[in-house]
Amino acid sequence: MKGVFPMILKSAVKTGILFSFCFCLAVSAQTASSAAKSEKDKSEKKTEKTATEKPGSADSAKEGKSAKENKKAAEQALKDFSRELMSKMPKNATVTSTDYSGKTWIVSGVYPVPVAQLRKDLSESLRAEQYELMHEIPLTSDQSKLLIAWKKNDIKLIFMIWKKTDRETGFSWGKSK
Repeated sequence: MKGVFPMILKSAVKTGILFSFCFCLAVSAQTASSAAKSEKDKSEKKTEKTATEKPGSADSAKEGKSAKENKKAAEQALKDFSRELMSKMPKNATVTSTDYSGKTWIVSGVYPVPVAQLRKDLSESLRAEQYELMHEIPLTSDQSKLLIAWKKNDIKLIFMIWKKTDRETGFSWGKSK
């Protein structure tokens, strides 16, 4: 058993899986830290609110309505951004799902081209829109599954592309907050 772990670790380093794993852990830790801070802030605001007003009061109802309006506005802004970005991306995508909640991939689908071709087309499209490549992380040794991060000003996009068949590539993308 002593020799198994180092052998697995060495293999993981060669294939880049360890880097991908560490990157995912770092992103997860950052997300968890942000979520914990957000929950703490919400808790503090809730404490302040209950100290100054009664639940069910007019102020409380206004705040609830405002939160719903803010959520709806944020989803609409994400929807508009998604439409604009998709119009500038390589054509002929079949979109299979969309989600504007901000909690998962915004758009997922399939392109009728191999992974290498989609990778090239995405790169050309995003560079034309002034996006800068931040990271490209192969998730498999044959690079048939990749995570690719792009940045433009304060906008960060994360794409995952993967081989479905020799002539089809699945894709999902999201916008980092």
